[in-house]
Amino acid sequence: MNGDAEPLLRFSEAKKVLGEIYTDLGKHVDELDEVYKGIGARTGGAGDAAESLVPVEQAEEIGLFRDSIRTIMETFRRDNMKVVFFGR
Repeated sequence: MNGDAEPLLRFSEAKKVLGEIYTDLGKHVDELDEVYKGIGARTGGAGDAAESLVPVEQAEEIGLFRDSIRTIMETFRRDNMKVVFFGR
């Protein structure tokens, strides 16, 4: 019985660590978004692409990063996620 529990314990620990990593990553994405907004405000452009130091495409990627992180975090919250790791 103890041998059967070990993979689940390892899975639980891995899930916790990965959750912490993606939580931190989400915070960094939020911080990057604030920096981009601050740069835009200092250049005097209210979204004016000609005056922005950050390319529009790069600034728009922030939303994509947030969506990706949110999707991954939702996956971590599922109870049946172990199927992904153990292939059952």
